[in-house]
Amino acid sequence: AAALLKEARAEADALLKAPKRFWEGYSALADLADLFKDTPDGAAMREQLTALAADEHVKKQREAEAEWTKVKKALDAITDPKAKFDKTLELFRPFFAEYKDTPAAAELMGKLMGQAQQAVAVARQLVAEKKDYAKAAPLLERALKIIPNNPAITYDLACAYARLGRKEDALKGLVDAVRFGFNEVDHIKKDPDLETLRNEEAYKKVIEALEKGKAGGGQP
Repeated sequence: AAALLKEARAEADALLKAPKRFWEGYSALADLADLFKDTPDGAAMREQLTALAADEHVKKQREAEAEWTKVKKALDAITDPKAKFDKTLELFRPFFAEYKDTPAAAELMGKLMGQAQQAVAVARQLVAEKKDYAKAAPLLERALKIIPNNPAITYDLACAYARLGRKEDALKGLVDAVRFGFNEVDHIKKDPDLETLRNEEAYKKVIEALEKGKAGGGQP
């Protein structure tokens, strides 16, 4: 038991010192202290936890948790999905800047990612089932605020813009999608969503660059 405890404490201490894993180590040490609460080792670990709790890093986490409670309360009061997303994004930027290395910031980022993924799923369903590009486009725009430079989402948005007659936006989106890694040239050439772009010089350059890259076995 002593050898296992020594090993577990060493692992917890290593996590405490590891970049961005402080809270894993803190939780592991707290669990050990509870497990051995009636032993001298348990008392020593509680003393270590008390010392850690006085650390500025821990104070920052507690401050973040208090602020996060306020943020969640504000978000829970919003029922409209778009309004909730906009408010989450608005609150996220200053919150993340202040508390970026805390679990609370990670939780808020997780909420944003979840909303972005949901927006993409709904947009693709709208296109697949109803060809409703007008409703799909703002959802994809919303997702790209959280997942920028995503080649597939950028390409989907370019297609929506093309269908909506927003030719310049569509061409820019197509160029960006390829720049971010979308290189399925055969798909692009056959995609009916891009039919209005076929005669545009920017479109032709994209296809030319992709075909050269394909022929050379690499990226354009």
